[in-house]
Amino acid sequence: MSSETSMSNQASKPDVQQQKEALKGFLNMPLEAIQLANAYGNIEGIILTLIQHSKDLNEKTILQGLLSCLAEFKESAPMVITTAETAQARRTSLSGKTDELDAKLAQTHEELSSKDAEFLRLSTEEEKLEAQIQLLIKQKEDVVAHKKSVLVELEKSNKEVSKDLEEWKKLESEIKQANVNWVGAQEKLALANVRWKLYKEDLGLGKLNIS
Repeated sequence: MSSETSMSNQASKPDVQQQKEALKGFLNMPLEAIQLANAYGNIEGIILTLIQHSKDLNEKTILQGLLSCLAEFKESAPMVITTAETAQARRTSLSGKTDELDAKLAQTHEELSSKDAEFLRLSTEEEKLEAQIQLLIKQKEDVVAHKKSVLVELEKSNKEVSKDLEEWKKLESEIKQANVNWVGAQEKLALANVRWKLYKEDLGLGKLNIS
């Protein structure tokens, strides 16, 4: 009966070395990968299993420290990662809007140049017609009317350009802020990974006999 109980206990006892290998794999993963795989629960389960079956007091202390460390990063890492991803998405979105606005400004500028040239041409023609006003009064009236029409279009285009420039300046400010947010998020993420690495080193994880 005693022999059967012993064999049953050995069968139910987890493979400690295999658990350590699995833990080693998780510890070599960056926080982003752990978060993406939603592996915090798996890591916690492995650590608890190793604590339960470890007979080395020092090893248990290290594992308990790692468990506390894991709980801290489980709470803080998602926010840091989400902030970085949000900043990157905003940065990409603003970049696309800038390209669209640049294209629109280029097109408007081309139209403005064409209308400006037309306005100058009509002004020159008006000066010539003034010398022939008695003979060409009807022609002058037509040209002046045309000139006024072009001027209205020119003023309208100028207003559109001013509006687009204001929007571009506003967008430029948002892009700068998005870049600042992105850089800040990347720095926080890099710092989190450094702290993660330092935690592992400070807790003496090398003593877990993970090979």
